[in-house]
Amino acid sequence: MTFRSPIFRKLLASAMLLIGVTLLALDFYLTRFTEQREEETVRRELEVETRILAGEINEVAPDKFEEWAHRAEGRAGTRVTVIDPSGVVLADSQHDPETMENHAHRPEILESKSKGVGSSIRHSKTLDQDLCYLAMAISYRDQPGYTLRLAVPLRNVQSAVSAVRERILFASLVAALLALTIAYWFSNSLS
Repeated sequence: MTFRSPIFRKLLASAMLLIGVTLLALDFYLTRFTEQREEETVRRELEVETRILAGEINEVAPDKFEEWAHRAEGRAGTRVTVIDPSGVVLADSQHDPETMENHAHRPEILESKSKGVGSSIRHSKTLDQDLCYLAMAISYRDQPGYTLRLAVPLRNVQSAVSAVRERILFASLVAALLALTIAYWFSNSLS
């Protein structure tokens, strides 16, 4: 019987180990690649939306920021926040700005102050969920230092990664079955 042959068992076990390690490494790499690609796509989309909205903000009266943020959220499909030069939240489309802490030291805000545009992916204490943020330094009525920030939940990115992960898993199982069949045949013929 073939299974009793030590050579057959060693060859088949080696092939199974090699196939398993290769498929796990490939799954990890493709999942990370997809996640990074999806996050970058979200950032690019947020930057386009932010540039569009930044063109409108000079026409908004300071006491109308909150109304504008809610309308902008409806059009852009993202959370919209307006922040003054000292980090005080002037308007937020999903939360009362009066109860929000100073945003001057948030990573995306700091990056936007130095580079013009900043982004980060982190947990929002205000909304209690993970968000992708994009902040852009803007001037409001010729006064620099203001920031327009947009944010979207990472649920969209996570669902896209899950869909790809399912496809990778299915393809890996098919490839593993095919590779194991070939390894069985090869090990059997050598033993």
